[in-house]
Amino acid sequence: MSRRDEVLRLLADVGVALDDDEIAERLMMNRHYVNAVCRELQHDGLILREHGPAGKLTNRRTANGRAVIDRLPSPEPARARRRMRRAERARSRVDDLIAGFSSYVSVFEASEAFPGPSLYFHERAIDRRRVHDDAVSLFADEQFLEYVYAMLPAWGMHRMGKQAAKVGPFDAMVGSLRACCADIERLVTAVIVEQHDEWAVAERRYLSETSMARLRQNTPALPATSTKRKRLAS
Repeated sequence: MSRRDEVLRLLADVGVALDDDEIAERLMMNRHYVNAVCRELQHDGLILREHGPAGKLTNRRTANGRAVIDRLPSPEPARARRRMRRAERARSRVDDLIAGFSSYVSVFEASEAFPGPSLYFHERAIDRRRVHDDAVSLFADEQFLEYVYAMLPAWGMHRMGKQAAKVGPFDAMVGSLRACCADIERLVTAVIVEQHDEWAVAERRYLSETSMARLRQNTPALPATSTKRKRLAS
C-alpha cells in the first residue's frame, strides 16, 4: 500500500477530517511529507483541504477518494500487520533522523565516540587532502592513501576472524580509487542522493556547522561542479 493509500485509508477509518499533524502522528510519517501527500491528493480531487475549527487545514475524503478506497485491497492479516508496524517504527525513526539530522550530528560530535586511531588517521587524511587541488594529484599521494587505508579498520570496517567486514589489499584499494579518478573529480564538493518523495520535501543539513567549518578551513579551491548537484553547504 502506498503512502497516498495509507492516508486515504486512515481518513476512511476515522470518518472525520484530520489535519496534517494528526495524520503524521497516527501513521508515524514525516509531517512535511504528509503535507506534500495531502496537497497531491487534493490536486487529484481525492481529498478536500479546508480550515477546521482550530484554524488549521484539515483533510477529508471526497467522493472520488471514497471510490479509490473501495478499490484498495482488504486489510492485511495479523502477521502482515505486525510486519507493517515494525516497518512503520523503522520509518518513523528514519523520519526523526532526517528531521533532526543536524542536532544528531552535533550530539555525535560532542560525544567523541571515535577517539584515538579513529580520529588520528581521519584528521591526517584530511590534512593531506588539503594540499591537493584535484583528485589526480590526491590519488598519487601515497601518504594520503596510507592514512585512508589505516583509517578504515580504525572505523570498524575490518574485523579479524570470520566476520564479513573486511578491507581488501592496499594495492587493490589504490587501483580502484585511481580507476575511478575521473568520476570522483566530477563529484568533488557534491553530494549525490538517490531521492524519493520524502527526501524532496523536508529541509535538512548533511553536516553540522562544526564539521563544515573544519572541512572549509584551508581547503584549496576546487573545479566548479554542475549546479544540478546538491551542495554540502545548506
